[in-house]
Amino acid sequence: MNPSDIFVRRSKCLNIWWDKEGLVFENYLTRSKIISNALLTHMLSELSDFTSLEEVLNRFARKGSNSWDDTIQTLVDKNILVIRDSALDIKENGLEMWKWDQPARYFHFATRDVKFSFSPLEEQKYFIELAKIEPLPNHYKDYPNAKFIKLASKAETDYLESNECLSSILMRRRTIRKFERKEISSDQLSRILSLTWGKTDSIDEGMIEPRVFKTSPSGGCRHPIETYLIVNRIESIPKGIYHYSVRRHGLELLNNGDFEERITDYCSGQPWFTNAAVLFVMTAVLERSMWRYRNSRTYRIIQLDAGHLAQTFHLVATSLNLGPLTTAGIQDTQIEIALGIDGVMEVVLYVCALGVPA
Repeated sequence: MNPSDIFVRRSKCLNIWWDKEGLVFENYLTRSKIISNALLTHMLSELSDFTSLEEVLNRFARKGSNSWDDTIQTLVDKNILVIRDSALDIKENGLEMWKWDQPARYFHFATRDVKFSFSPLEEQKYFIELAKIEPLPNHYKDYPNAKFIKLASKAETDYLESNECLSSILMRRRTIRKFERKEISSDQLSRILSLTWGKTDSIDEGMIEPRVFKTSPSGGCRHPIETYLIVNRIESIPKGIYHYSVRRHGLELLNNGDFEERITDYCSGQPWFTNAAVLFVMTAVLERSMWRYRNSRTYRIIQLDAGHLAQTFHLVATSLNLGPLTTAGIQDTQIEIALGIDGVMEVVLYVCALGVPA
């Protein structure tokens, strides 16, 4: 094959980072990577457009153009360099149709095709050994020194249940963007929390089996989602920012005061959140899921967990004739500062609003 007839360019799907071995170049579309050096980095920086292999060899490899240079061959084999009109060239060009840029592309392709093991005996053995050196993260988060407001139990709010069938609630569900500036009852709030984010049951069968059950599924029964409330108009509950304690089914006061004027900023300027009676901010305690699943695909699963909970929230709110509204269009950093979380091991994901429909 004549090098003058072959044209190569650097991949459009390269991700670069430093690790212990050096500077890593990875094609996230094919999950292949190399360790780079100054010369390779220089060469790749100049190959954004197709260039004949002969020219590349003459300029960088310092070898004759009658044979493939081993380094160039490795770059092609590892999909760091792409040959014109190859299957990979066609696929990368097709990816240009995505309207999202590199972060979304990398996240999707870098978390594909993970190898899983589904042997219960092997898993149990592995997790027992892991728990000896790295105990399970706690399923519950509490603020023991915060002022605590106990909410009504499920039994005490059973009267709120309607006889409406699920199919009817599903058909009635609508996203509400106009709220009346009216209070909702603390019993309604308790019902929303218990049926959406609350604990329905739990078991504890040893060091690797403490499990919490909720009305929505969670990957590996890890339930990484925590819930914080920004209370505007709840009967008998002062305005402020609270954390929902799943363990105690109540509210822990983190910061009292009126945060209504900041809600629009938290929700990226969306005006329809301002009149909501209460906002529920869902965060993820990453360590809970990370303990069991060490691969990056788990981050996808955590997002799905939040989605399951949001749908449950919509249905419970509809059954109570209240208005649900959810958004991922939020200002993460502002909210994390307001909640007092680190934004690293606990991160904000999603916001749900509740109020009386206008």
